[in-house]
Amino acid sequence: TIDSASDVYGNLVADDTALDSFDNLGDATFGRDTVDPTSSVNQQTGSLPLYTINEDGSSTLRLTINDADEMGFSDGDVKEDATKALDFTKLFWSINGVDSNSFQFETSTKKDYVASAEMSVTDTTGTLDITLSTKGREALEGLTGFGGSNDTLDVEAGFLLDAAGNASASTRTDVTIEMAETESPVIT
Repeated sequence: TIDSASDVYGNLVADDTALDSFDNLGDATFGRDTVDPTSSVNQQTGSLPLYTINEDGSSTLRLTINDADEMGFSDGDVKEDATKALDFTKLFWSINGVDSNSFQFETSTKKDYVASAEMSVTDTTGTLDITLSTKGREALEGLTGFGGSNDTLDVEAGFLLDAAGNASASTRTDVTIEMAETESPVIT
């Protein structure tokens, strides 16, 4: 559609471009999106990040995202690939709330910890499932003290991005993480 037409750099067609300009694309004008999204990681009670272990050896961290529509997602999206809308170098799991003993989801040398990220949206609220690879799960769970009731999630500005690459300025620190399994199995 004309609303989603862009040049080779991803700049969208300006709203004031006449439809007949597409007969001669040299006449079309393009506008660059420079507005940062206001999207944020939700930390309200009842929507805590949830960490689960999957049957295939991977694990999933579930986050609730406010204003996911500002990142380019729409009401009714189900399991849309969200990897390009996230900068995992800005996401940390702090063991016992201590930043010096933390897991960074991606670094310049570690890019294989996150296997996938999928967003599902209802209205403007997103449910983001970040799946760690087996290697990522082992690195996280291998940290001394992992899984305690004081583990927290730290989200730096720039973790959430819109389709044009603009970064949300929202930060969250010391977000409580809910472990899906908190009791050890009993073998009889």
